[in-house]
Amino acid sequence: MTVALLSRGHMLIEGPPGTAKTLMAKLFAEVLGLKFKRIQMTPDMIPSDIIGAKIVDPKTGELRTILGPIFANIVLIDEINRASPKTQSALLEAMQERCVTIEGDTYNLPEPFMIIATQNPWESEGVFPLPETQIDRFSLAISLDYPNPEIILGVSPRTSVILLRTAKALAAIRGRKYVIPDDIKYLTPYVLWHRIRLNPRVAGYGTPRENYAKIVNIINEEILRKIRVPW
Repeated sequence: MTVALLSRGHMLIEGPPGTAKTLMAKLFAEVLGLKFKRIQMTPDMIPSDIIGAKIVDPKTGELRTILGPIFANIVLIDEINRASPKTQSALLEAMQERCVTIEGDTYNLPEPFMIIATQNPWESEGVFPLPETQIDRFSLAISLDYPNPEIILGVSPRTSVILLRTAKALAAIRGRKYVIPDDIKYLTPYVLWHRIRLNPRVAGYGTPRENYAKIVNIINEEILRKIRVPW
């Protein structure tokens, strides 16, 4: 989480209920002394529930802007895939531009700003798949439930930029002003795994834990081990 925050990124946490996803995000904000807001996603939510809206003040008759809960430093989007795709799309501008547009007016979000989103496994009932454009906005992803087959890659050019930024942040945390291969090797599974999909005939009837392990093994054995260190 610290790497994602320092690299101006966002984080996705996947896992079933009861794996302390929400607690982890809340404690992270408290330790850093940052303003924290939690948004519980539901199927009936609309974008204004997140970013805010303009209303008419009944006393003065003037139009007032009510800022939504996204105006915080650390925003926990709990169970993001329970919201409809339309509501999920309200987060794209905030994640990319670090601002939101409310009825034509643009408002900057506070700095630092980071979204930590949790999602339930895909096989859970009542969930919507995240669009690829939104998945790509998350710099890092971890799974709290899951510790050479063919794969389907969803890696865009932005991925290499994210890997570089997070590696620089990790190097700074470790007391260095430069990145070393071990930084890249450590972060690559976290940057790549949520962008990789197993071919259905390879995934078969494997559990989410088993499929996650397959992807991480592919990253470590088929990608990282075959890359020659430049020195």
